[in-house]
Amino acid sequence: MILLNALLLGGLAAAGLPLLVHLLHRRKARRVDWGAMRFVALTLLRARRSLFLEQFLLLAVRTLILATFALALARPALLPRDQGQERIVRHGRTAAVLCLDDSLSLAVQGRRDAALELALAYLDTLRPGDEVVLLPLSACDEPPAEALHDLEAVRRRLHALQPGAHASDQPRLLAAGMRQIALLSNPNAELVLIGDGFDDGYPAGQAAWADLQGSLCRDQRAASGTPGRPRLVVLTPLRPGPRNLSVGLLECTQEVLPAGSAGVVRVGLDATGLGPTPFPATVGLRIDGRPLARRTVAVSTGRTPLELPLPPLAVGLHTIEVCLEDARDALPADDARTLVVQAVRDLPVLLVDSGRSPGLGGLDFVAHALRPTGSGVFAPRRVAVEALTEADIAGASVVALAGPPPLGHRLIGALERFVAEGGGLLIAAGDDPGAEATWQALWRSGTGVLPLAVGAVSTLPQPQGLVLPGLDHPLAAAFAAAGISSLPAVHVRTLRILDPKRTSRSATACQVLVTTGDGQPVVAAAQVGRGQVAVLAVAPDRTWSDLPLEPGFVPLMRHLVMHLAGNLVPPRNLTVGDRLVAPASTSTAANAGQTVRALGPDGREVPLASGRWKDRPALVSPALTRPGLVVLHRDGTTSPYAVRLAPEESRCRMLDAGILDRLGAMGAHHLSSVASVQRALGGAAVEPVEWTCWLLLACLVLIFVEILMTGRLVTRDRLQVG
Repeated sequence: MILLNALLLGGLAAAGLPLLVHLLHRRKARRVDWGAMRFVALTLLRARRSLFLEQFLLLAVRTLILATFALALARPALLPRDQGQERIVRHGRTAAVLCLDDSLSLAVQGRRDAALELALAYLDTLRPGDEVVLLPLSACDEPPAEALHDLEAVRRRLHALQPGAHASDQPRLLAAGMRQIALLSNPNAELVLIGDGFDDGYPAGQAAWADLQGSLCRDQRAASGTPGRPRLVVLTPLRPGPRNLSVGLLECTQEVLPAGSAGVVRVGLDATGLGPTPFPATVGLRIDGRPLARRTVAVSTGRTPLELPLPPLAVGLHTIEVCLEDARDALPADDARTLVVQAVRDLPVLLVDSGRSPGLGGLDFVAHALRPTGSGVFAPRRVAVEALTEADIAGASVVALAGPPPLGHRLIGALERFVAEGGGLLIAAGDDPGAEATWQALWRSGTGVLPLAVGAVSTLPQPQGLVLPGLDHPLAAAFAAAGISSLPAVHVRTLRILDPKRTSRSATACQVLVTTGDGQPVVAAAQVGRGQVAVLAVAPDRTWSDLPLEPGFVPLMRHLVMHLAGNLVPPRNLTVGDRLVAPASTSTAANAGQTVRALGPDGREVPLASGRWKDRPALVSPALTRPGLVVLHRDGTTSPYAVRLAPEESRCRMLDAGILDRLGAMGAHHLSSVASVQRALGGAAVEPVEWTCWLLLACLVLIFVEILMTGRLVTRDRLQVG
C-alpha cells in the first residue's frame, strides 16, 4: 500500500469535526421531580437508549464520510504482489543521472562490455518523456551537462565512451551526480552508478562512508525517489577479477642523486588472479630509453619486491622505465612505470646562523663536511641571519639553520612555503640567544614547519654515545651502506629534548634516526608537505658534543642533506590528474623569445597556460589524462615528466560483502545482471491499482445512508411533537 498524495492525508483531521460538533451541541436537561411522571420513567429510559444508539451511529457515519473523502484525496494505491522490495516502482516521469565510472579499471578485459550491457538494459526501462544526463567520472569537474530526452542519443554516447587512465572515486562521482539531479525537473529522481564491479574507488574509512551517505540523504524528510532524496541504483557486474600483472612500485632512495654514484632501483610487481603456482614474468629496465637489464622473476599473488642496480648517472635529468615484457594480462596499460631522477653536482645548500661563534662554530663543520674539497656534490653558501632574504631561501635546495637564529614572521612564512613546495630544511640546536622564540615560531602549537615538539636544553649526567637504530627508512639504508651503524666514541654532553609523540599536524612518517645510548632522540626526520625536515638535537659544533670531530660526522651530514634535497622541484613524477608545472624565466625578455612546447606520450601537444608557482610566473598544463612520458621542449633543451597510474586501479578485486552491505544501508538497489535489471525495473511502467474511485463510491454511499438516518430522526421527532 502506498499513498500517491501523502501530503493530503492531513485531511483526516477533519474526521474529528462531527465529534466536536456533537459534544458542543449536547442538550443539557434540567432535572425537575414530578410525582405524576414516575409511571412513565421506564418508558423514557428505553426510548433514551434507542435514541443514543441511533445518534452514535449517525456520528460514526458522518465521521467515516470525512475520513473516506480525505483518504480519496491522498490517492491510496495497492502495488501488485510481485512489486515488493525486489521491484522499483516509478511514479511519474523519471529524471535519471547515469554516473559512469570510466576509470582505468573499466579497461580490464570484458568489463566495459559488461557495464555497457547493464547501462543499456537500464535505458530500455525508461519511457518517452524521461530525461537522462550521462555523467562520466572524467567530466565531473566540467559544467553541468544538458539533460537528454532522446534515449537513442544516450545509447550512442554510451557506446562512444572509452575508459580513461584516472583513478576511480565513487564519492566524488556521486556528489557530482547529486548536483546534476538538482537541476532536473521530472518528479521521479534516480541516481544510477555504473561501475566495473571492482572495489577501487570505494572509501575504506567509516567517516568516508558516513559522508557519502550524508550527501545522498541530505533531506531526511523527503520521500525516496524524489530530487531531495534520489533513489540510488548501482549497476555493477559481480565477476571474479581476471589475471593481471602490473608495476605497482618504482622508486629510488630519492629523486635527486649524486652524479657519478651508483644506486639501486626498487620495484614492486603486483599480481592478482594468479593460482597457487608462481608465474614467470620478464622485467626489463631502460635508462633514458636504452635497454639496460632484463630479468625473469617468479611472481605470486600480491606484491613481489625486486631490486635492480642503477649505473652511475651523468649530471642532468634521467628517465628510468621498468616494464613487464609479454605479460598477456587483462590490463596492458599498467605493465610499465616511469620515474624521473636528477643527478646533481654543486647542489645549492644555504647555511644560516647568527655568525657570532668564534673560530669553528655554528655551521662551519657542516660546511666542511659537505664540501671537503674545492668541488663536489654540494655547493654550501654561508649567510648571516641579518642578511637573509626570501630570495635566498627560494633559490636553495636545502636550508640549514643553527641555533636556530631569530627569524621574523616573513622569513618563517618563506620557510614554510619552501618546505611545502618540496624543499629540505635542517634545524640544529645551539646556544643562540633567540633560539627559544624561534623554536616556538617554527612549532606554532603543532601547525608550523617543525615536525615534532622541541623542549628545553638538558645537560646529561654523564656523556653518552650515539646509536643508529635499524629502521625502515631511506636514511637507515644509506647509513648502513656507508658503514655507519653506531658512533660510540661520540660524547654528547648537552642536547635539546625532542618529543616524537607530539608531532605536527602536517608532518607524516616522523621517525627518530639517531639516539643517545640511553635512547634519547638526537636526529628526527619527517615529511612536511612535499618537503623533508630534519631536527638535530645537538649543536653542530663542539659546544655540546664532540660529534663534529668523529669521522662518521661527514657521511652523516652528507646523507642527511642529500635526503632533504631528495625531491625534485618542481615535481616531475606525477600521477594522472596532476598538472605539469614549468617555471618561467625571471627575465621578461627571455620569456618573449622562448618557444615552449610539451608533447605527451602519444605525441600530441599538451596545452600550457600562464600561471603561478612558488609565487613566480610559470606555465601550467591542464590535468594530465594519459600515463607515460611528457617531454617539455624549451629553446633546444628537453625536460622529462613521468605521469604514472594510480596503483589501486590494478588490483582488480571484486566488490566484497562489506561494500555491498554499506550500499544497502544507504538504500541502494544493487543490480548485477540484465535479468535483475529487467526484473526490478522492467515492470515499472505498470501503474499501481488506485483505490480512489472505490473510496469516492463508499463516500457517496455513506452520504446516502446519512441522509436516510437524518430523515428518520427528523420524522420521529415531528411525530413525537405532534
